[in-house]
Amino acid sequence: MYHKLSKLGIPVEVYAPYGTPAAQVKPEYLAADQQAEFLVKGRRREKLKPEWAALVEVIFELEQQPYANPVGRTIFQKICYILTKQGVETGFQFEKSSYGPFATEVKEAINVLANNNWIIEQQLGQMTALRVGPEYRNAREKLAEDLKPFRRKIDKTVDLFSRIKNTDQAEEVATVIYAVQTLKKERTPDKVSEQDLFDYILEWKKVWRKDEGKQGSLAEAIRNLEMLGWVKLQFSESLPVPA
Repeated sequence: MYHKLSKLGIPVEVYAPYGTPAAQVKPEYLAADQQAEFLVKGRRREKLKPEWAALVEVIFELEQQPYANPVGRTIFQKICYILTKQGVETGFQFEKSSYGPFATEVKEAINVLANNNWIIEQQLGQMTALRVGPEYRNAREKLAEDLKPFRRKIDKTVDLFSRIKNTDQAEEVATVIYAVQTLKKERTPDKVSEQDLFDYILEWKKVWRKDEGKQGSLAEAIRNLEMLGWVKLQFSESLPVPA
């Protein structure tokens, strides 16, 4: 829109959606060709593709659930990780960070999705929520065929995040799943125990060692993810699950 209106030669006022970052309403940003691509590691440009529709579809389906929490940037990071971990080719490269698995490309992807009006950012108190934008809603029927290969993974992700009540829980869940994947690469997969995982995570997240409540929450997350079929571990009687 900016490209076309800027060529008219007459003053035109264009209003950005509420909550749009200030950097995204500057002329140099709007003039850049960012409508369908983003820069990823290795300086390679990727076009908007069906895999990203799967990310937005998860937000869409969570929005239909009356008790699901709004999706902020932190939870969206974890949604991206869970879908990527299941084999959806998002193009994101996740690494271990202080807040669990993290991919720098997700921030750029949010910008591209917002530029295409697939998502909008809405201020809710102190948090900025990602909401499904009008263009995605309009395109959703046409995208149904593209989403079919990802349907089971989308449903599984929606089920998981409908149970998550806040960013702390999202961090715990993504951390557990990432840590299991890492440990099973380093060790004999079917020998990894709940206690092995618990100790590995506390070595990673040293600040949690001083918080008994957090350790109990982590132990519960491990057991819950086993029950839901997300991870498979050897049982450990020593795991400090709250009574």
